[in-house]
Amino acid sequence: MFGRDDVLCLRCGSDALADIGLGDRGTLWAFTVLRNPPPGDRRAAAISRVPQPLGLVELDGMAVRVMARIDVDVDRLEIGLPLRLAGSELYVDGGAPVVGYSFEEA
Repeated sequence: MFGRDDVLCLRCGSDALADIGLGDRGTLWAFTVLRNPPPGDRRAAAISRVPQPLGLVELDGMAVRVMARIDVDVDRLEIGLPLRLAGSELYVDGGAPVVGYSFEEA
């Protein structure tokens, strides 16, 4: 495993990197709706439910977009919808909850 000293920018190769906070608010920039469950045996029932919106969320005040589940009714989806980051339990593995992130309407 690489230590922090071994991490380089993939674009320019610099080792002058810093952690930054991304915030928990954003705007729906693009989206699609999955209408078929993924193939195979899935432990995470919340991920497998359909329809399941997925969106590209532009974080407020940043030039950063993240792809995530969108926990909003399909009928309410529209570009520009204000969203906030949310955590949710996906499933339990060996007695420990496995938590993921998604966005919900702000």
